[in-house]
Amino acid sequence: MPATKKSPSTSSATSAAGPWNGRFVWHDLMTKDGAAAQEFYCALFGWQIQPIDMGGCIYRMIVAGPGPIGGIVEEKNIPTAHWMPYLATADVDAAAANVTQLGGSTCVPPTDIPNTGRFAVVGDPQGAFFSLYKGLPTSHGADPDAPVAGRVCWNELLTTDADGALRFYATMFGWTDEPKDIGEMGTYHVQNLGTKQAGGIMKNPQPGMPSAWLVYFLAPDLHATTERAKQLRATPLMENVPIPGVGAFSMFVDPTGAVFALFQPLPQHVAKEHPELTVVKEKPAKTKSAKKAKPAKAAKKPAQAPKKAAARKAKKAVAKAGNKKPVKAAKKAPKKPAAKKAPAKAAKKAAKKGAKKKR
Repeated sequence: MPATKKSPSTSSATSAAGPWNGRFVWHDLMTKDGAAAQEFYCALFGWQIQPIDMGGCIYRMIVAGPGPIGGIVEEKNIPTAHWMPYLATADVDAAAANVTQLGGSTCVPPTDIPNTGRFAVVGDPQGAFFSLYKGLPTSHGADPDAPVAGRVCWNELLTTDADGALRFYATMFGWTDEPKDIGEMGTYHVQNLGTKQAGGIMKNPQPGMPSAWLVYFLAPDLHATTERAKQLRATPLMENVPIPGVGAFSMFVDPTGAVFALFQPLPQHVAKEHPELTVVKEKPAKTKSAKKAKPAKAAKKPAQAPKKAAARKAKKAVAKAGNKKPVKAAKKAPKKPAAKKAPAKAAKKAAKKGAKKKR
């Protein structure tokens, strides 16, 4: 679940600033039905798609707000659709070597993306897959701090071993842990990088479920977007679940099978320079006399524990969402279009190898 986001330090939203090493800067959707995925997400978020002919396949570049944030890749042979996050690093080769030394795996070795940068697809020691990426000066990816509706605003690792994952990501990217008690669901680990938040880590509440990264998209009106997602045939796993002092979220499986979440922050956690973003309001509690009480003030600390009822509901839904195995990628990366187009086609080839391998 998302934590309190610190105010953005830049108004740039795509590749004009950066690099953002140790942060998530790009997201690709791997799916068996690219057209259906495009139709769903464009209707839900108002995305624009820039189709790029990659020589035998079409890469659907996602544009949200001022620039691109990722892409949609169609691959018929993957076991299930999933979102693939990219973490920026100063040296892809060194980072990939470190992953292996720390007990992780390399699915796609460090490979150049013509006119864009260099990348590798790796897995952490618990089996959650992500990509390493270093862009050229004009192609750093999307600003992870820009609060743009319809963009990924939070990345969360559901893992089989939280302690092991914490050690791995701290060593790899210098993340520091900010643990939060979330009641019966255990401990939520907000991951910080300096003054910024990099993401969250928590142990999957359902034993035996695979490790995987979950992406949250910023939804200025969570209730309306949740209803819209259902109308567009997404399957709800959780709906409008409050995170006291932080905001609220919903979780879905999209019509092509990929799990994703929506998040809306409370008013005090939206930067003052972005008044265009509407925010959720906490409901006031009722007293025994049925008189309305004053709304509770939001906690100053991030990621306060959810209510027990929400936690029990989250436990079941997160477990269900976790039963979506990420797909390993192929060994070769295809050619990429010009700069400012972040990692793309490599994800298609990457999925083919994962479809043949069993973890």
